[in-house]
Amino acid sequence: MQSEKQTQTIKMQILDQYKIQFSGLTSGVYNFNFQITNSFFEATSFPEVESGDIAVLVKLEKSENLMVLDFQLDGGLELMCDRCLEYFTYPISIAEQLIVRQVADAKESEDDNLLFIELQAHTLDLSQFLYDYINIALPIQRIHPEDEQGKSSCNQEMLDQIEKYSKPINNSQWDALKDFNTDVN
Repeated sequence: MQSEKQTQTIKMQILDQYKIQFSGLTSGVYNFNFQITNSFFEATSFPEVESGDIAVLVKLEKSENLMVLDFQLDGGLELMCDRCLEYFTYPISIAEQLIVRQVADAKESEDDNLLFIELQAHTLDLSQFLYDYINIALPIQRIHPEDEQGKSSCNQEMLDQIEKYSKPINNSQWDALKDFNTDVN
């Protein structure tokens, strides 16, 4: 059995592939391709997603102390349907931009699309940004999409069971209280 330290090391190695070393790059435009797979979701302990496959294109425009990163994420995520509890593939397409400024004294930015880093920094870890972009793209209600005829593609057997148990139960013990008037003058 793996120790906690070994598990953390493996997770860090998986997330290392989402780093860009920009220190040796001259001013110009660069493209980076990444693939987000199940190992990413396991390493980040992503509770909402069972699995997924997402292609990531990052266009980095670098100047002396400024970098503009344009992210394009396309693929699908395996989510559990809130209605029938079966898994389905949820398609995503995300476009985001991040502006990174190298400064002498890095500070927190109130703008989520602006990041300040130290002048001595050499790499940029994109894993947290990718995690956030995916998390924000998840729908609040996760249900199977409708088919071509506009019908739910949920498991019909489960929907029938839900309807069966959703009908109100007639309880004769409480019927006498329906006419009870609590109005006191």
